[in-house]
Amino acid sequence: MIRSKRKFSNTWSYALYAILMAGPFCGAWVALNCAHGCKADNSAKVMRKVMLSVEASPIGELKGTMATLLEGVSPPLSADALVGSALPRAEENTFDLSQLRVGSKALLKVTASGRASFYGYYSGERPPQSWQRVSLKMGAMIRGRVVDESGRPVSFASFIVQSPVQYVDLSEPPLKMIEGTAATRVVVSMDGSFSLDGIPVGKSVLILEGNSSHLPSHMFADPVTCVNVSEELRVLSIELVVVAGVALRGQAVDIAGKPCPNLEVTLLSGGTALTRSDGTFEFLAVSPRHEYLVDVVDPNGLLVLEVSPSRIMGSAGFVTVVVRR
Repeated sequence: MIRSKRKFSNTWSYALYAILMAGPFCGAWVALNCAHGCKADNSAKVMRKVMLSVEASPIGELKGTMATLLEGVSPPLSADALVGSALPRAEENTFDLSQLRVGSKALLKVTASGRASFYGYYSGERPPQSWQRVSLKMGAMIRGRVVDESGRPVSFASFIVQSPVQYVDLSEPPLKMIEGTAATRVVVSMDGSFSLDGIPVGKSVLILEGNSSHLPSHMFADPVTCVNVSEELRVLSIELVVVAGVALRGQAVDIAGKPCPNLEVTLLSGGTALTRSDGTFEFLAVSPRHEYLVDVVDPNGLLVLEVSPSRIMGSAGFVTVVVRR
């Protein structure tokens, strides 16, 4: 009886020893399987080999082809903001899109000299095709200069070009397109000249930035210049004129005609002025050709007050603004 108890005790000792020795191996086996599972899960999210081939329409030579990718965003997005990473070039006019991930959103911009830019987007809903082929159409060139009212060049002014574009879905067919606009900022040279390449067919809008740091504080731009680009148009010459700024003065009063001091009067794109004790305010330099939207705020109560008139021409000289609390 004593021998059997000792045998039983030895059996449990051996079992306990085996469990203790097997523990690290079991832990290692579990860790390896977890790592393998995580690796497999991550690899499933990586895009299969996807190549981008760029062609010309009509057929012709492509020069200076470049493709950039911005991940995590959806259209529409201004071209000025599309400064993502450059895609690796596999060969001439062929790029590698494999860095895309399934489920992630991305925007693609493809450019070439003399061609209108291509804009593509990947919604992340379906894997894209193994080969993507995009065709760059001919674009127009806009040449011009920025001058003042006397015809003298204005150096280093800047303006925005807004052009119509189509964002093309890069996922599996059927292809979807989103109509939108692309905005590009242009800074002119020292002699006031500028050149834009690859402007697409359609109506583009040039907005000279009157509040730009590149313009003298006393000079302001004509707000908008529209350019219609046709299929036949290849080169277009334009001139953008900036005008001398003028002073705009006024007084804020209530409906009883009593002056309203310590109010913030804001002209949209024209700045903000604080009314004095007698309700008067002054803007030293505004564009005489521009009509400004007017906002009046009581900074103490942070209230936006009703104002009449709600629009003021920069050439008004002096204006009385009636506010209602």
